[in-house]
Amino acid sequence: MNFIVALQAEARPLIDKFKLQKSTVFKTFRVFHNTKHRLIVSGIGQIQAAAATGFLLGLLKDKTEALLNVGLAGHGKLAMGTPFLANRIEYKDEDSVYFPPPVLKLATDYSLLQTLDSPEFEYPKPVGYDMEAHAIYSVASKSITREMIQVLKIVSDNPSHPLEQFDAEKAVELISAQTPLIEKICEQMESLSNEITNDRDFLALVEEIQSMHRFTQTETHQIERDIQRAACLGLEANDILSLARSSANGKSTISSLRREIKKI
Repeated sequence: MNFIVALQAEARPLIDKFKLQKSTVFKTFRVFHNTKHRLIVSGIGQIQAAAATGFLLGLLKDKTEALLNVGLAGHGKLAMGTPFLANRIEYKDEDSVYFPPPVLKLATDYSLLQTLDSPEFEYPKPVGYDMEAHAIYSVASKSITREMIQVLKIVSDNPSHPLEQFDAEKAVELISAQTPLIEKICEQMESLSNEITNDRDFLALVEEIQSMHRFTQTETHQIERDIQRAACLGLEANDILSLARSSANGKSTISSLRREIKKI
């Protein structure tokens, strides 16, 4: 399980909960780990977040490993201390919008999350506000199936309690209160990751489809990721094979499978 957080204060509860040790190998970013978990502290903002995500992806041994962005966020409606999972991630100057698939079975609030270049003090909409999630999702989704990338934010400020200055101890307190929820998220994501990794039928399905058509190197990564997504969402192997058989080439196979995924 992999975590990416912006600040050391946000990392402290996770370091304590999972008994993570600081790596002495890496100097570019602060990395903490144990035998099952890995955490990277990115720093504030999209540039830092994108760089840290790319660095973290380079450490992964398998593309089915799960990644969870944990951090604080402002919100235009939810109360302070409320955790929420992002179900839509936007950036004001980008056309790209990301929709983390709702694969987690938890009684948790969901909310649109808008990534900004600076802190939000006015809270004009009843949505979440942060400064990293869009960059993290944009980079990670190029290598990891989107079901394996989730964003959990804890509300640190809102119209009733606007952001005035960052309080590191408050950040530790807010995230510490949600470590039981974070542990449940980890369990579910790791279980899903293990199902994909250990599923020999899945590996055989990938090989069979790749043998039907010629795929470029980029398309090979795309079809593997899309088959993982389809499997996570419950699409049957026979249905995936039928789509591949009825497609003229690798590119059309990918297009057909993505259209089918959107229907789920």
